[in-house]
Amino acid sequence: MGDTYNLEIKAPSAVGRNAKMELIQNQQVIESLDSSDLFEQLKKLRLAMKQDAIEPDHDIAISSVALAEIAAREGKKTEAIKHLKDAGKWALQVATKISSDIAVSALKAAMSL
Repeated sequence: MGDTYNLEIKAPSAVGRNAKMELIQNQQVIESLDSSDLFEQLKKLRLAMKQDAIEPDHDIAISSVALAEIAAREGKKTEAIKHLKDAGKWALQVATKISSDIAVSALKAAMSL
């Protein structure tokens, strides 16, 4: 027979066998982001990526960051995060290189890292 859990949960939690907090933690990161700060850092990230781009895949990642930047400018954080998921690890590497903490957090949340 399965496990039974009787809980009164007042904060995000993971309960049960093999439960994980990743989605809850990622949602908390997304909710904590300020759209205007995210927009500004994504703009800096996109410009830095354009300077470093040499591969066709880099252009695709830049496009994803540009779409995320537009979404952030419009206050659509969830949509921005969806686009950042497509930006990939190179975007995260560039964001880390330029010390863009908000972009790094958003990219990690998007990629569930």
